[in-house]
Amino acid sequence: MQTLNEYIKEYRGLKKIDIKNLLNGVKDARGISENINFDFDHIGFDRDIGRTSFETTSENKDFHFELSKFLIRLLRHIDVDDKDALTLGYRLFVRSSKDNYKLEDLLTIINEKVA
Repeated sequence: MQTLNEYIKEYRGLKKIDIKNLLNGVKDARGISENINFDFDHIGFDRDIGRTSFETTSENKDFHFELSKFLIRLLRHIDVDDKDALTLGYRLFVRSSKDNYKLEDLLTIINEKVA
């Protein structure tokens, strides 16, 4: 399994399926801890098996604020040739910019057929 940074360098961008795998990984990690380390060097990623692993941190940070920052960073690394990934990334960013959004709101977006 590579770090997310290594993966991005190798594949030169995130596809729609990558974004979905990352958000599902966030859901799984949040089931264990609210204190997820969203640093790209601390996220394990393997598209082939659809697996994402997040490390936790001892710091108490606002989960939704950190997730929003993570989504902004993801936008910079979306494969510009994948229109579906661009659309999905933008929709996730817009939703996470609203007050009182929940992770479940983002999961709904990634599971919609239009996403």
